[in-house]
Amino acid sequence: MKDIQFRFEWIWSIEPPGIHLLEGPVLSPDGTRVYFTDCFQGTIYGFNPNQPTVAPNTVYSYAPCYCNGLQFLKNGKLSACLWKGMLRPNGMLHELDLHHRPAPKTELRVAYSTTGKPFQHPNDLAVDEAGGVYFTDLRGGHVYYHVPHETKAKSCLELDKPNGIKLQFVSDKTQSLYVADSETSRVLHYEIKSPGIMAN
Repeated sequence: MKDIQFRFEWIWSIEPPGIHLLEGPVLSPDGTRVYFTDCFQGTIYGFNPNQPTVAPNTVYSYAPCYCNGLQFLKNGKLSACLWKGMLRPNGMLHELDLHHRPAPKTELRVAYSTTGKPFQHPNDLAVDEAGGVYFTDLRGGHVYYHVPHETKAKSCLELDKPNGIKLQFVSDKTQSLYVADSETSRVLHYEIKSPGIMAN
C-alpha cells in the first residue's frame, strides 16, 4: 500500500442558492461516464472522467424528492434511492433508463417492505449477481433485499442508522455484505447464507 499514490483534482462545484449535498458516485458499465447525485436538489449528474474540464450535465431530476445512492443494475438501468425529506417518509427505489429517447425514462422499482410499511430514507444500495438489490433505510433502521419484479422488499438486518453498503464477491458470486452504521460509527460485516439471508 505504501507505493500507491493518489492524486485529487478539483473539477466542479455547485454554486448557491439552495442546499446541496453531493452523493452516490458510480461508474457506468462501459467506464465512460461517472454519475452522482445532488441529494437535496434531487438531481442526477453525469460527466466524462476523461474530460475533467467539461462540466457535468444534468441527466435527470427527481425533485421535489431527494436522491441519494446510485448503482447500475444487471439490466443496464441506473437504480436510485429516493426519499421525500426528514419529516416525510415514503421513500422508494427507482430505475432510470438512460438510453430511452428522447429523454431518460424512470419507473418505480419498489416502495414497500413485506411488513407493508413504506421506507423512510433509502440511502445506498448494492447489486448482487442475480440482479437483487440490498439497500439501506437510514432513518428506518433496516437493510432490505429486493428481488427483481417482486412488489415488496424484505428486511434482512436491523441497525440503528444503516448508511453505506457494499457487497464482496468471490468468483463473481456474492459472499458477504458490509454496512456502515452512522449511529455507532461502525462498519459491520455479514456472511451471506443465501440471497437476502445473513449467516451471522
